[in-house]
Amino acid sequence: MSIRFKELKGETWEYPSSVMCFIDGQLLGSEQELLKWAYDKWNYQDFKPVALYQAITEDFYTKHMQNSKHMFVYLDIAIQEQPTGTLLFELYSDMCPKTCENFRSLCTGEAGTSRSGLELTYKESVFHRLVKNGWIQGGDITTGRGDSGESIYGPTFEDENFSIPHNKKGILGMANKGRHSNGSQFYITLQPTPYMDKKYVAFGYVYYRYIILKCLKKNTPGFLRYHCPRLRFISERHSTELTAQGWRV
Repeated sequence: MSIRFKELKGETWEYPSSVMCFIDGQLLGSEQELLKWAYDKWNYQDFKPVALYQAITEDFYTKHMQNSKHMFVYLDIAIQEQPTGTLLFELYSDMCPKTCENFRSLCTGEAGTSRSGLELTYKESVFHRLVKNGWIQGGDITTGRGDSGESIYGPTFEDENFSIPHNKKGILGMANKGRHSNGSQFYITLQPTPYMDKKYVAFGYVYYRYIILKCLKKNTPGFLRYHCPRLRFISERHSTELTAQGWRV
């Protein structure tokens, strides 16, 4: 197990393969190790093309997202200006529709500009804060320093509800400066943070979070920059491309 997993500051782990195979609840390894096990035990060889498995995966994942009745959006991430990966978010639009629409619109940039002339988009904004054992924060589309931001509804909007708990890693929520002060800044939890319940509006989950593990390797505020091209529903790319990315968690 220690060979397959890489510890990141003792807080989480990174797995080197896109596929994890288990036998009777025990981790075997990647798909190649599964095929080797099947050959050694049953003399089985797999002749099906990789493209077939990819198509099956994309079909399953697309149906799963459609059946969830939730919104899915993504942000492409770059570290020190080098494209690194993708954050895929599942937005709980059935529970926090207004908050989710704010985040979705800032991802797409479709809201245009505010009355003050600010471009309402996350494109080219940065993650400005990392709290060890807590969360990573970004979304200040005004200054990038964490002291500002703006929503698609105006400078701020009210707390919608506190129905989603901060009970695991990857919870997506709105950063604020007190009650009813939500703008564009958001955070992603790096572990359960129950002390944030009833204080911050959680409204989604990081469905594809490999990039967060990479982010943890550095601890300087502003070391990340995330790029979000204009997109339709999930992205301007074909949905099958995105679902394939999402499957490679």
